[in-house]
Amino acid sequence: MGLEGMHWDEPMISTLLDRLFSGYAGAMPGVSAMVLQDGVVQFAAAFGLADVERKTPATPATNYRLASVSKQFIAMAILLLVADGRLALDDPLAQFFAGAPARWRHACFRRTPPHPMAPRMGSAGISACRTSPI
Repeated sequence: MGLEGMHWDEPMISTLLDRLFSGYAGAMPGVSAMVLQDGVVQFAAAFGLADVERKTPATPATNYRLASVSKQFIAMAILLLVADGRLALDDPLAQFFAGAPARWRHACFRRTPPHPMAPRMGSAGISACRTSPI
C-alpha cells in the first residue's frame, strides 16, 4: 500500500516524527526532518543537538556534514538513471560536469564508488572545511 493520495496534516506529521525521533531528545547528536508533498514543505522539525560539545540545538536549517553517508544514495540515484536510460555506467564523468578537471576524462560511474578518489568526487568538490546546505 502506497502513501499516494493520503492527506498529511501537521498534527499527524508532528506525532509521527516525534515517535520516530524521540530517541534523539536530550544531549545527543541530532537529526533534522522535513516532509515534502509535491515539492512543498508540509512540516519541518529538529531533534537533539547540532553540536554536542557546545550544546547547540539542532534546527530544521542545521547544516550537517554528510561526508561518506551520502555515497549509497548517490550510487542508488546513478543506478536509477541507468535504469531510465539517462546515463550509462561507462559514461565519462566529465560529460556531466561542466569544467571537470582533465583527470576526470577517463573516470566513469562504474569505477567511481570503489575508487580511491571517490570521497573527493562524491562530495562534488566540497572540501572538508566547506559545507553547503541541501
